[in-house]
Amino acid sequence: MFKPLLLKKTQVKKPKTSLYNKVIGSITKKGKKNLAKKALNHSLYLTSKLYNISSSKILTKVLNQVTCYAEVRKVVKRKNISLIPFPVSKARQRFLKIKWFLYGVKLNKSKVSFMHKLREEFFKNLETTNYIKKERTLMNKLLIKNTSNAHFRWVSKKKTKK
Repeated sequence: MFKPLLLKKTQVKKPKTSLYNKVIGSITKKGKKNLAKKALNHSLYLTSKLYNISSSKILTKVLNQVTCYAEVRKVVKRKNISLIPFPVSKARQRFLKIKWFLYGVKLNKSKVSFMHKLREEFFKNLETTNYIKKERTLMNKLLIKNTSNAHFRWVSKKKTKK
């Protein structure tokens, strides 16, 4: 009798991407990564000079002000819409923090370059609580309102809408 040869699965480690690379990836539009890097580096440089903090610590300091352990997702089933709280993975937490930070930049409607808007958002978040914390409090209010729907988490992910 012939026995099949079983090969051990070797775990391929994914390279860890830094927070800097994640922010650049979410800033990049239409494949223009160099412009995104230039804008982020310039705003980090100016912010680091003003606050005497290394530019590598600014991103972590701004984005670590907020923690998000759960989020509310909209699930539609048989024309019924339910808001269901779901736990959030570390990668999703990072994505939400970056998304909320960049949405604060997007809300700035002044007629200046993106580089200056990004720098102003760093200033605002280092000095006072700003849009990121407001978004977190809105999410927490929704979570508290919809904790009774937590038993609906068994609904398949194919039917969830974000």
